[in-house]
Amino acid sequence: MLEPNDLKKGVIFKYRDNPAVVLEFSHSHKGRGSAVVTVKIRDMITQSVQTLTLKAGDKLNDADTARASADFLYIDTNSAHFMDLNTFEELTIDSARIESKLKFLKEGQPITVLMFEGAAIDIELPPKVDLKIVETEPGVKGDTASGTAYKPANLESGFALNVPLFVKTGDVVRVNTETGEYVERV
Repeated sequence: MLEPNDLKKGVIFKYRDNPAVVLEFSHSHKGRGSAVVTVKIRDMITQSVQTLTLKAGDKLNDADTARASADFLYIDTNSAHFMDLNTFEELTIDSARIESKLKFLKEGQPITVLMFEGAAIDIELPPKVDLKIVETEPGVKGDTASGTAYKPANLESGFALNVPLFVKTGDVVRVNTETGEYVERV
């Protein structure tokens, strides 16, 4: 059992029979009243987002989740496929659930799959991933005079982002998976 003070960003608990992840957390105490915790949560099955207000005595159930190491295999029309590295079983997740994370995946990439009641429901990406640039314009000397020192680039995963002028096609770059921004050339 969890109490409201146990919650923080990223904690998973059971809400209305589904796992829910905390997106935002705030704690407030006004005057002589009891403390109140307000959390913004996302249901990991339905993807709905809502705000809950919890008081000091409220109890929350732990979600029966597990993590499995897996490799990304491929994406088909409506699902993403992964291979569990312990059991060698294929795990499938509806691609609409993890759409924002798919742009950072390449074939064979190791990731962590979040399981709920034996079914794969989400993936956890590392904070930064290394991806190869498949297409970008060559940097032209003098381009920085206009104040724009970045140019668009397409990565092997299909994701497009802005990179510095010195980066060229074939280079491997490190990308922040939370913000989707260029970090450095590898």
